[in-house]
Amino acid sequence: MTPNNITNFTRDFSSPMDCFINALQMFGVLDPYSANLMRISTIGTNGFTKEQIEWSFMYRYNHNFNFERFPDFQILLLIHYNRILRFLLESIDTFL
Repeated sequence: MTPNNITNFTRDFSSPMDCFINALQMFGVLDPYSANLMRISTIGTNGFTKEQIEWSFMYRYNHNFNFERFPDFQILLLIHYNRILRFLLESIDTFL
C-alpha cells in the first residue's frame, strides 16, 4: 500500500461488500477499472470469505499473514499507529 495508491483511490461504484476489493486496489493489485468490474459483479454484493482473502494475500505476497476482524476501523488505525510509534521510538533509542 503506497501513499499514492491511497491518495488516488477512486471507485465509480459502491457495493455493500467491497472492502476487500478496496484493499486490493489500494495495494496496487487491482487497477480502478478491474476493481469497479468486481464491485458491480456478484463479488461486490456477496463479498469474499476470510479464507479467500487470506489465500489472495498469500498468493500475491508469498507470506502467511495473521488476519483479524476489527469492528471499528478507527480502532484498527490506532493499533497500527501505536505499533509504528513504538517502532520509531525503539529505533531512536538504538541510535542514542
